[in-house]
Amino acid sequence: MSRPPTAPPRWTATVAGEWLKLRALRGTLVIACLGPILGTALCVLLAVAVGLEADGWSEQDRAAFDPVLFPLVSGIVSGVLLVVFGVRAGACEYRAGLVRLTLTVTPRRGRVLLAKIVVVAVASWVGFTAVTALAVLAAQPVFHAYGLPDVTGAGLSAGSEVRPLAAAIGLAPVFPLIGLALAVLTRSAAGALTSVLAVLFAPAIAGGLLPPWWAAHVLIYLPGPATDSLSLTGSDDAATGVLSAGVAVLVVAAWLALFLGAAHHCLQRRDA
Repeated sequence: MSRPPTAPPRWTATVAGEWLKLRALRGTLVIACLGPILGTALCVLLAVAVGLEADGWSEQDRAAFDPVLFPLVSGIVSGVLLVVFGVRAGACEYRAGLVRLTLTVTPRRGRVLLAKIVVVAVASWVGFTAVTALAVLAAQPVFHAYGLPDVTGAGLSAGSEVRPLAAAIGLAPVFPLIGLALAVLTRSAAGALTSVLAVLFAPAIAGGLLPPWWAAHVLIYLPGPATDSLSLTGSDDAATGVLSAGVAVLVVAAWLALFLGAAHHCLQRRDA
């Protein structure tokens, strides 16, 4: 007598399963520990270095000092670590061969990919926010010690100055999700990590080697410069090197749709 077909797991169970798989990896714990430690230490060291030079500042220099930018320094470290997290979310199962078991339990491959997207996006946003908050708390005593305005006293009093911080937190999942998509496409952690770091940093390197027209009309529409535009004041003219907020949002959304759509298509068409 044949057994009745087993019902596929519920959506919440699929998401919980993806989170449990990532949490079980040793690298996830390493990333969770290194992000706050390295990010906060880098922010504090930079704040101390600036404080040591503050005695020689003019009144204009002090007025132009923006404490909001210092917590974003920690985002450089945590951002790279979160990219590694996103890549591992997509590639770890292929290396161990567990992807066959995952797709057997949950035959709907689109649901599996969507569960990975949710886990990576939420974890990236929570992790980046936590590291940024720690950096803010750690930098404030340093600013007080050197007589500089702190984040709560100066930076949070003006909405325009908070924009870089808010934009960085809101955009935290973008590159980890691109890393996830590239890992599904390449099935290789090394290949995906190299590719996403090239997408992130290559425009800044190539911008100094190419004619200015390329930087203003081509490179600016790549994911890295588009996300940078959302952290700046914005402009309605791409020739200034900064996209307007509306255009930048559309560009970032289009790149995410392209990478994740390609990953979904590849996962559906290719054998496990």
